[in-house]
Amino acid sequence: MLLVSAIPASAQIAEVPPLTGLQIPGSDFSQWHTEKLPGFLTFGTSECTEMPGSETLFWDCGNPPFAASGSKKWPTQRVILPDGSTAAKLQTRKVVGVIASGNLFTGRVMRDMGLKELLTFTSDGNKLINWGIPYKLRPKGYRIKFSYEGLGDECSITALLENHEIDEKGKTIRHYVATALYIGKTDSENQTTCPTTISEPDENGLRTLEVSFIYGERPEGALPLPEGTDQVSADTEVTHINVIIASSARGDYFKGVKNATLIVKDFELIY
Repeated sequence: MLLVSAIPASAQIAEVPPLTGLQIPGSDFSQWHTEKLPGFLTFGTSECTEMPGSETLFWDCGNPPFAASGSKKWPTQRVILPDGSTAAKLQTRKVVGVIASGNLFTGRVMRDMGLKELLTFTSDGNKLINWGIPYKLRPKGYRIKFSYEGLGDECSITALLENHEIDEKGKTIRHYVATALYIGKTDSENQTTCPTTISEPDENGLRTLEVSFIYGERPEGALPLPEGTDQVSADTEVTHINVIIASSARGDYFKGVKNATLIVKDFELIY
């Protein structure tokens, strides 16, 4: 069960089921579903056909809060590749003067936002998301197919093994046990110290990226730790896995370059 007691009662987020297999369901990004999302500026609902995975809640994206603007130019969309397969297209957008990174993540973002929650989200996008899936294994790394056109921006593809606990104030603290991280202005060079291999592009123009976990320490080149997180030793128990993929690496703080585009498919944990 994900720990959500740090979120006000008016903003509770649906629980995410535990991961029972070796891989996260829906990680090829071939499955998509439609949701009717509440709008704020639109005073009604907005139908989004661009929601990742089935409705089993393993993968989510930032489209639900984006729906509050009434825009149909979703930052996260499905795309058909030259070989006919389906992938996810993450494209940084700008709406009502605010940068919105295309993203995919394991966990659940709040849907039914009022003005208070919307203002909270637009100051720090981390605060109204339940991060991660209950998980106890210790993989070696991850593999994914991707391409990136950053236009001067940086993308990020992050897998975190975490230990979640509740402090004495009822707040969820996320302890980082291990990190496998790619940050790049292109799809050919990792700017962090995580061990990385990258293939040549395939028929779809996608490279195969493999990144190894670093246990017990923060990789050089990683972004600063978010509020409510810290780094712990390698032997700490793993309780959750948190995967975050973004067309703008600083998108959670609404920084990025409009139209930076990241295409991904076939995310896989390596054991």
